[in-house]
Parts: sequence; structure tokens; C-alpha cells
Amino acid sequence: MFFKQLPSRLHHILFHTHTVSGIVISFALFIIFYAGAFALFKEEVFQWQEPAARHITTSEYNFDKSIEVLKKEYPDIVWTNRLFFAAPSSAIPFIQFVGSYKKKEEKQKRIWVYINPENYQVIKKRTTLSETIYDLHFFDQIPVLGRYLAGFVSIFFLFATLTGVLIHWKNTVRKFYDFSIRESAKQIWKNAHTVLGLLGVPFYIMYAVTGSVLTLSLLLLLPSGLVMYDGDTDKLLKGLRPQLSIQVDTQNVDSTSIGSIQECYQKFQKSIGNQELHYLIVKDYGKKDATVFFNVDDHKTLTGDGSILYSLQTGEELLNLLPENKKYQHQVLPAINKLHYATYGGFGLKIIYFIFAILTCFMILSGVLLWQKARDNNNYTLAQRKFHHKTTLIYLAVCLSLFPAITVIFLANKFVPIDLLGREIYVNSIFFGSWLVLIIIGVFKNKYSKINLLFLQIGGFLSILIPITNGFLTEDWIWNTFANNEFYVFSVDVFWLITGITALLIVKFQKVVE
Repeated sequence: MFFKQLPSRLHHILFHTHTVSGIVISFALFIIFYAGAFALFKEEVFQWQEPAARHITTSEYNFDKSIEVLKKEYPDIVWTNRLFFAAPSSAIPFIQFVGSYKKKEEKQKRIWVYINPENYQVIKKRTTLSETIYDLHFFDQIPVLGRYLAGFVSIFFLFATLTGVLIHWKNTVRKFYDFSIRESAKQIWKNAHTVLGLLGVPFYIMYAVTGSVLTLSLLLLLPSGLVMYDGDTDKLLKGLRPQLSIQVDTQNVDSTSIGSIQECYQKFQKSIGNQELHYLIVKDYGKKDATVFFNVDDHKTLTGDGSILYSLQTGEELLNLLPENKKYQHQVLPAINKLHYATYGGFGLKIIYFIFAILTCFMILSGVLLWQKARDNNNYTLAQRKFHHKTTLIYLAVCLSLFPAITVIFLANKFVPIDLLGREIYVNSIFFGSWLVLIIIGVFKNKYSKINLLFLQIGGFLSILIPITNGFLTEDWIWNTFANNEFYVFSVDVFWLITGITALLIVKFQKVVE
């Protein structure tokens, strides 16, 4: 089956713009997808990284009691600021609290703690593994500009995807049948890049669009505000998030009758039936016009989330945005979030997303190698070929070293004492330090296959160490977690065991081909 070919001039222009846009963003895009693949399981990894969360059985919790405990533990919390509570779930069985505190003559700082619903013990946030990988997906380690950089990479990725489809449109089907590992290196990379690229087109477009919206929302929404709301972005935001339209008088303080979050929660439960609370947000706690915003999510459909806003003092329902009451504009941002994070189809959907993300990483690397092979001929000067070779070495070193570096942060999460002051700094330093060292080692390897084999070998060995280390330090060996129905801990250990064995088998049987 063949499709109509593009005019030669247009094909030539699109081919070169596809190549340039792809090679410019390739290593940044690889990091986004590789880190994003693991960030999908941010919540599922929690019990593995925090042993105290593995044996909690209660499903009852009281938010008023949580407030009282927090007042005793952290008297400097700024209660009139935004207070966020995440309800316990099967993956994270703690009540999560995020707020802010301010001591005298100090700047306001964020506080993030967990509350054990069995005994209401406050546990400081001690782990950083999943948050570090999640932040890496958005380049949040780069202050201010990180998310914007990730957003523009997403836009370039969308452009590269569309131009790639157009230039390969004519021979779409034939490429699938032409793929063979017995061809020349250039032909292998070319066919692999095309086949994987075309297979994942819907996935790439979805991720590029949702990623751009999540990171560049203000820039992307600005034109809509200018056209539809005469430049009034406040009206636009209130249309997307109606809870922002509720007016409160923050000057009126009522210290004698604060109101009960738990009573509002009980009313909310009656409204949602058998569904479970996702999170709640309290604003202006301690003031007369304080509000509490409850959110529910079935995690099964794109539009299965909803919310109700109550007056905290009177318990009056101020806004009802349950699924049956939501309008189209209320569903846009939540649906984009669900599409991007795969939170609408259960654990199985996340696995599918993960597989596509890893295949995308392979597609990116095949594109880099194809770019180099296409320029390794007499049409280019020796200096140009050396530049292309060095550029490819650096790209491969940065990308492929991320596999063993990710295993290092999992191991660091176990070896760095859980109660050590400033633990997050040590774990992150080990991760980024090891990644830098691995990149430097990779750059000095002059053959691409040797870089690949080296990092597969290191990553494979360290992957096998992860479940072994967890077993020794927590006594939660794979067979114990399986017997105790600790699904999340068991899944993490089994994943790394299979990954490690697979990587070492590839190293053993792979022939070095140049």
C-alpha cells in the first residue's frame, strides 16, 4: 500500500527541518521520556521507599484531629494560607499535608509531612526518590526556567513528530516489512526509527500536546484570554476553575467558631456515595469566610473526577462540580492531567504508557545514530565527521547513563539512613554525582556499542542489587512481600530483578557491531 508522495521541494524542506528539530532536542527529550516512564509510578513506589507505610491497615481518618496534631507539632504553620490534605490510598496509606510555616524574622517555607491514620503520629517527609525523578521529567531542578524548557521541548517534539509522519507517509506500510537486523547499520537504525516512530504517533502527539499545556499553560491560554475574554485572564481562569470565583472577606476573623472539616467531609461523603475522597484544600482557616474544597476521582475515566466547595463555618454548599454537574470547560484541565499521567485506567494503563515511553527512548537514540551514520561519508570533511562523532558520543553518554543512574538513586534511598538530617540533599547529590561520573566515562569510550554495553552491564548489576538491598535492610524479601500481599513493594523488587537479568543477558549475547 502506497500513499501519494509529497512534492520533492516540500519533502526536502520537511526532511531537513525534521532532522534539525529532532537532533536539537534529542537528549533533552530522552531525559523527559525516561524519567517520565518512572514518574508514572510515583505513588506506587512510595511504600518501597518508605518502610513505615507498609503495614497500615486502617481506612478511617479524621481531618480535625489531624489539624490538632499539626498545631502541637508545628505551631508556626500559617493556617490562613492554603492547606492541602491528600487522603490515604492503597499506594500511600498516610494522610499527606502540605502547607507553609514562618518563624520570626524568617522567610515563609513549605512544609510537607505525613500523618499515620492509625495513631496520628506526624512523620516528616524523609524520602525523595520519586519526587526527584518526577522533577527531572519537568526539569524542575533548573530554577524558574526548567518547566518552560520542558514545555518548548514538547512543542519541538510535536513539530518533529508531524514532519516525520509527512516525510515517511508514502512508504508507511512497506517500512514495516523492510525491517531486518541483517541490514547495514544505517538501514537498521533508519527502519527502526521509522517503524517505532509511526507506531507511536498517537502517543507522541498526545504527550507533546498535554506536556506543552501543563508546562506552558499561561503562555498557551493567553491568546484565548485575549480573544474570548478581552484580555481578562482572571475570567478565563475562573471559567476553567469556578472555585476561584467564590469571593471571601479575608479580613473577618472568627476565632470562636472555626467550623469542622470532618462534618463537611461527612456531607461530602453522602454526596459522592461509594467513591473515595482524593484530596481537600482549606483556605483561610480560622477566618469567618474559610472554605474547604473536596475532590473525588474514580481513576477509571477521563471525566470521573468532581468536587464540592463548602463554607467551613456553616457547612453550606457553595459550589457543586461533581461529574454530572460539570460543563465542558470544567473538564478540560483535569482531562489533560489524566491523559498525561495515565491516571484514568488503573495500573495496567500505566504499564502500557511505560512501555511506549521506553520505546520512544529507543526511537530517539535510533534517530541520533541515523543522523550520525548519514553524515559519516566523504561528502563531509574530516573535521565535520569528527564533530558529528563527538556529538553522538556525548548524546549517547548522557542518555544511556541515565539507566544506571536511576538504579543508583534507588540504592541510595536504602543506604542513606532514613532519619539522617538533610537526607534529601545526600540522596540527590549521589544521584546527580553518579550520573555526571557515568557521562564522563561514557564520553571517553570511542565506540557507540561499547558505551551501550558498559551502561547495560553497570545498570544490570545494580538493578539486581536493588531487591537484594531492600531484603537485607528491611527483611521484606520478594517472597515475604508476595506472601504478605504487599503488592507495591513486591512489584518494584520484581521489576528491577527482571530488568537486571534482562540487561545482563543482552550484554552476554550481544555481538559488538560497528
